[in-house]
Amino acid sequence: MFVTDGTSNYDRVCEELLGLVWKTGAVANAPVLLGSVEEGAACIPLFGEVCRVRRDGVYKDAARLDTIGSILVVRYLLTAGTVQIRHTWLPYRDLKDGAQFSGFIKANIEDKIAGAFQGKREALAERLSALGAVACAEEVQSDIALVVHPLPKVPVLCLFQDADEEFPASFQFLFDGSAPSYLDLEALAATLQYIYLKLIGEA
Repeated sequence: MFVTDGTSNYDRVCEELLGLVWKTGAVANAPVLLGSVEEGAACIPLFGEVCRVRRDGVYKDAARLDTIGSILVVRYLLTAGTVQIRHTWLPYRDLKDGAQFSGFIKANIEDKIAGAFQGKREALAERLSALGAVACAEEVQSDIALVVHPLPKVPVLCLFQDADEEFPASFQFLFDGSAPSYLDLEALAATLQYIYLKLIGEA
């Protein structure tokens, strides 16, 4: 999902981003992003679990975090958004310039989640709860309306409507209107892909 120059792989992208963290002093951004700084490392929660951004990589507990998760944590740290959460929910396509990835997201992420969990509403709720999902504060008409926080200031509303006699199951992700202040569009799309991989057990 991440665009590179055509020769770089995700590991190289992650290495370059980590270099920027130390070059720019971005570790100091952690507290304003609801993280912390401990022993010179930036500590950022990913799905509520603390990840430590060190010079040699991003770690969860003693293990190195997977590459996509690492890139998301580091980009969040580098962007260092300060916009207040707006409590307005938007589909990816309604974010500025979001149309470029919206077709991919629907066909390859949202529709696949809907298909995988059709008739398995409780299983989906359990998978989301395992990622720290909580009930949406706003009233939403949907079989499932749960909010996950892949990153502390990037809430994602997950809506699932199971199949009935007339319609197949449907699934949709919604971002808070403040999301582009914390991750760029490409990283937001990758965030949804990352959630998808965790829901189907591939991450």
